[in-house]
Amino acid sequence: EYTVIGDAVNIASRIESLCKTYAQELIISDSTFDLISEYKEKFQSLPDTEVKGKSSRIKIYGYGMGVGW
Repeated sequence: EYTVIGDAVNIASRIESLCKTYAQELIISDSTFDLISEYKEKFQSLPDTEVKGKSSRIKIYGYGMGVGW
């Protein structure tokens, strides 16, 4: 049995929990968005979000059928 821990894992978990809120199949942070140059057009910018444990808001991007934001 294995466990992954750390700041990046905590942020990823909190971002993932926003998928229902924004009606997205996938939500990624700006640091991941910067790494996917050939797929950027498939993502839409979402409102910056507060993440528990971070002092500043995080820029996020969604992929999917976003409604209601």
